[in-house]
Amino acid sequence: MFLSPDAGTYMEASFSQAGLKKAHVHWELIVGSADSFLARWITLTYMVLHSHAVRLGLDPDGIGEIDTLADRIDAEVKAAGSQIVSRPQALGWARKAA
Repeated sequence: MFLSPDAGTYMEASFSQAGLKKAHVHWELIVGSADSFLARWITLTYMVLHSHAVRLGLDPDGIGEIDTLADRIDAEVKAAGSQIVSRPQALGWARKAA
């Protein structure tokens, strides 16, 4: 089942429809320093999806050589001392109604 990116906004109703008690919902995101794995993880994820984007005609201009993208972004993040923030993730849990 595919969940929409705004799943957290209607998660409680979805849990109720599934016969579960009220959902406990949290939004989380990962914040990493220039030395964390996060920038490389995001870049490698993009690189995996790049060939599919090209097939769909969505090849962005200006990213340069795809094979060196992770190393270039990693170097820029470290040089700037940047923090990297992931996309928010909606997490929810509930106990099955008795």
